[in-house]
Amino acid sequence: MKWLIVSFFLFFSQEMSDAEIREFKAGIKKFTAQTETLSADFIQYRHSTYLAKPAESRGKLYFSKPNTVLWKYQSPQVVDVLFKDKKMSVKENGKSKEAGKRWEKLQNFITQSSTGELFESKEFKYKFLKGGKVILTTVDPQLKRYISQIDLQFDEYALSEIKMVEPKGDYTLIQMKNKQINKKLDAQVFNL
Repeated sequence: MKWLIVSFFLFFSQEMSDAEIREFKAGIKKFTAQTETLSADFIQYRHSTYLAKPAESRGKLYFSKPNTVLWKYQSPQVVDVLFKDKKMSVKENGKSKEAGKRWEKLQNFITQSSTGELFESKEFKYKFLKGGKVILTTVDPQLKRYISQIDLQFDEYALSEIKMVEPKGDYTLIQMKNKQINKKLDAQVFNL
């Protein structure tokens, strides 16, 4: 049994070949080109040296082309984070406000993830691993102050897990479940 676990780990830590990377990128682009809408449940775990155990949040994710993304947190607090028209807005306690310029890089990352252009960004170095994992190491000095690395896990070309690591090692892990692709979404979903 131990050899099976070691073999599994070794496979998923091996880098893709150049041909596998081209095929993987093409699969992501094809998937995103065919995806008009997406909704999913998510669980977010916040790991910090200041917390005795990870803080857990739950909610729904909604995406609609061309570049509208809504993270709708439902517990432990109700908070909506909307990325739309190159702006980020947050609704909390019934009040909406636009986020500042500081979040512009995150907005670009979210938009690129949704449109298949993610692997074209010059803000990251990329490492493609077998099993659909991509490790993005931040090279942009402004972004590097907040995020040092982002690990993405894809299942059948759909993003299923995001891990954002901060410079001091704290991280946020988001897992997406129950994905529904190209199911009609009411436009009201994106109104804050």
